Amino acid sequence: MKNRPTRSTFLSRLQYFTDSIRQNITKGSLAPGDFLPSEMELSKKYKLSKLSVRKGLEQLLEEGFIEKLPRVGTRVAASQAQEKQVVKFVCHQSLIQEAAMESLIGIFEEQNPDIQIQFLPFPYQQYVENIDHYVNNDLIDVISINYDQFLEFKESDRLGMLEPQHEDASLYPFLQEGFADDSRLYAKPFIFSPVILCYNKEHIRENDVSDPDGSWSWEMLMDASRKLSDNGERYGFYFHLLSQNRWPIFLMQNGYQDSLSHQPNQAELFLESMTLCKDVILGQRVNKLMIADDDRYAENLFMKEKASIIMTTYFNLNYLLQSGIPFEVAPLPSMKDPRTLLLTIGLSVMKTSTRKEAAQRFVDFLTQYESQLYIREHSLSIPSHKAAAEVEVKEGRYQPERFLMYRDIIPSFRFYSELGMTSRQFMSLRNELSYFWSDLSDGDQLLAALKEITK
Repeated sequence: MKNRPTRSTFLSRLQYFTDSIRQNITKGSLAPGDFLPSEMELSKKYKLSKLSVRKGLEQLLEEGFIEKLPRVGTRVAASQAQEKQVVKFVCHQSLIQEAAMESLIGIFEEQNPDIQIQFLPFPYQQYVENIDHYVNNDLIDVISINYDQFLEFKESDRLGMLEPQHEDASLYPFLQEGFADDSRLYAKPFIFSPVILCYNKEHIRENDVSDPDGSWSWEMLMDASRKLSDNGERYGFYFHLLSQNRWPIFLMQNGYQDSLSHQPNQAELFLESMTLCKDVILGQRVNKLMIADDDRYAENLFMKEKASIIMTTYFNLNYLLQSGIPFEVAPLPSMKDPRTLLLTIGLSVMKTSTRKEAAQRFVDFLTQYESQLYIREHSLSIPSHKAAAEVEVKEGRYQPERFLMYRDIIPSFRFYSELGMTSRQFMSLRNELSYFWSDLSDGDQLLAALKEITK
């Protein structure tokens, strides 16, 4: 019994068997009309039972690679003229750097010579707006989708466009919950990140400031940022105010639920939270509030050493690697409750795809242990595969010493949907908040706008 292969070993051998036959056919080692070895020979060669060999052959038969001749044998299908299936992959442009995507596609195509991945980077702002055009014109087989976009699919009754996925016990369960609706999983989690602090270790040391940690309050951060601001020459602390992946955190930490709830003082909590957003920037030795509409403006300031501490994500740490700045990570400061936003990117197969088997093979490849380990070893993004994510990387590339800190703060992870607003309401509030933070409107006007937007 001790030598009996585990289920994962069995599945790995079966996958290796079918992959080997496919590759031999696509590379020409097995030509159309060639007969495969007997089931007994295949069983011995690939260390599989005859039942498992038959299962693999049935899969290859369905894919059109082989054909069975009764009482004769199994041969390569004469019609298998190796025309590659082109799988169209529409995804976030950022995945090129944040998940080593080009390298992973190359590895997949080498292992699956019958499939070619057509990589179609797509602007974030046009994702859901243009989805109908892409689907109707057969321009998508696989799509990367973040939590914001998943909610937009749900709000616009478009979840039916996505092929349901099987849950995978090797992926963090809280990530799968974010892409599920009505007990159905619509995207396999790929990479994720909480919102965190990143700080310049040299600035901290030079100004005799203690390293940020999970015990910090926002007041402690403001005290530190005043020491780090270098008399107004740089920000001690900065973050992208307008990002809906940043300012909602203050609402979560302050106990805000939603303006229409029956809980008391919701309007006061909203105003108090949004005032703190502004105060943590202006409460240091700088007299200007820079409100830039640039997702990576904070990281750009950090790389120019114009900011000592920033609110960022593991995704965005990838852009800091070439800066030469020694940086470290820490949990966010907290108000009433330690909370941070959880950002996730998943992979979905389109229900309308005419290459669904090949598309699913690609999604399963990207979320398997080996691919997820590749992401861990070649980026600072966190893979969704738990075992791969928690591997200690080899020496040879820079990574924060406290990289695995995210494991300790998992209980603080939240999706912004718990605030009771839709993604469109968040976008509308964003404009009103820019007026408030720029002193172009006051608290009463902001609350009036909140009431109108969320009614």
